[in-house]
Amino acid sequence: EAVMVDDRGHKEPYKYINEVRSYIKKLLRKYPDRKDQDIADQAAKELDMEISRSAVARIRTEGQATPAKIPCKQELLDMAKLAETIVKERSDERQLWLNFDTEPELKQKVEECAKEPLPHAKGEVQQALIDQLQQGKPCAFAGGFMHHLFLQEIEFSKIAAPFPLNPGATYQSAEILATIFHSITQGIPSIEALKLVNATEFGLLIGRSRIPDKTTLRDHLGQMAQQYLVVVKSQRIHNNYRPQRTL
Repeated sequence: EAVMVDDRGHKEPYKYINEVRSYIKKLLRKYPDRKDQDIADQAAKELDMEISRSAVARIRTEGQATPAKIPCKQELLDMAKLAETIVKERSDERQLWLNFDTEPELKQKVEECAKEPLPHAKGEVQQALIDQLQQGKPCAFAGGFMHHLFLQEIEFSKIAAPFPLNPGATYQSAEILATIFHSITQGIPSIEALKLVNATEFGLLIGRSRIPDKTTLRDHLGQMAQQYLVVVKSQRIHNNYRPQRTL
């Protein structure tokens, strides 16, 4: 006999023989969309015995794999924080060594670099980055510095030039645009997803101690949109009312 134990309020467990279980399975195959209670009622009526809803539910789901639980937002944030802590514990103080003495190509590069002037930091953030690189500490977004060459090539500073400087503001328009640019190159799908990255390490890409949070980003982008509309409107007015030269 197969035993089905139902401990939800019943005084004794139910024992269903194979014939009863087979009949319940037959009803489930015949009426797959019916509720467990309806199947239990019909089986109880036709077999002239008491059939519990929970027993039908167990027979319906037996042998099925338990679906994986989808973590909630807070659980994802906790896992991200834990992963970040583990990475820091294991790699923050690890010195990266390369065999500069025996590898001819590396040795040549060292000699070439030795002839170049040392980098001069323009602020505390740049100095912190230089110290970090000289100590061989890893930076999760170090590859993003290569994009600065592209930004120089397209004259990124001129793109942000139409937006006025905001004295006293924590972030300027150029840094807001740089945050958006680097988030795209790093494959970050949205502003909301920026809260899952290391804000301090990401901030090195824009020359700040950390990147702006999502609220600051959205506020600045809204202000920049309004400023851009004002600039465009002013240019149109200027062009429309510019005095025409007479020959």
